[in-house]
Amino acid sequence: MLFEGETQREWYFQHDKIAAFFIVRTFLGDPRFRGVYFLLATLLSIDAAQALRETLIQYAADTKDHTVSDTFMQLLRTRKA
Repeated sequence: MLFEGETQREWYFQHDKIAAFFIVRTFLGDPRFRGVYFLLATLLSIDAAQALRETLIQYAADTKDHTVSDTFMQLLRTRKA
């Protein structure tokens, strides 16, 4: 509810990657979404999966939480074999 004279901030994203950046942060921080990453490891193209792998590695390095990145990398390796 806005009162007279107050302003409201709205965010509009003109590119899907910007919105995806924030969505990924939400998924990474919530363990309920771990399975999504494991599914993506098998469904994405190899190039897209490798790009996601890099994001997961960076997240793991920053947070010391390897619960998603390690399994994601193991699943991705099975596709390359």
